[in-house]
Amino acid sequence: MKLLPEILDKDAHKEFRRFLRTTGQTNWEKKITKINSLPFFQSPSPNAYLNHLANRNPLIRHIETYLRLEKDGKVLRNHATPDLMKACGYLKVINALFHQNETAVRPKLNSILFDDETLRAFLFELDIAIHFILCGYDVQFVDLQNFGTFDGFLPFIQSPHHSFHHIFRHMGVDIPG
Repeated sequence: MKLLPEILDKDAHKEFRRFLRTTGQTNWEKKITKINSLPFFQSPSPNAYLNHLANRNPLIRHIETYLRLEKDGKVLRNHATPDLMKACGYLKVINALFHQNETAVRPKLNSILFDDETLRAFLFELDIAIHFILCGYDVQFVDLQNFGTFDGFLPFIQSPHHSFHHIFRHMGVDIPG
């Protein structure tokens, strides 16, 4: 995948729209509504469970912010924060994966995006892949793009002088109950 994952604030709206059109805006609205329907306790109560659920999928709050701005008729570029733009950078790469390999990638990528645990690991791997993309390498997601099947995502990274396979691992923490 050759791509510039950098995003300009003027392009952020387009990437959010494209992502929501591809993945289904109503799917995200349902996830947001489910989280927002949970009881919210007044400060200084920590709302730990609500925050945990909201943070399991790092894209949820950014998509919620975008949809709220759009509903209020506000321009995204006037309200862009660094975190919102980082999420938009993810969406740009995800959009490219969807549209460069539409039929093969769509079911796998949709299952990753809507599974909160898998998404966190995928975004970690995407951060590393973006690093190599910015360094001028061509990154292919072998497992996603049906070049093979591996335990985890196995990007194939290639430049004019080097090529290598690298397995990105995201380690979770299990807390005994």
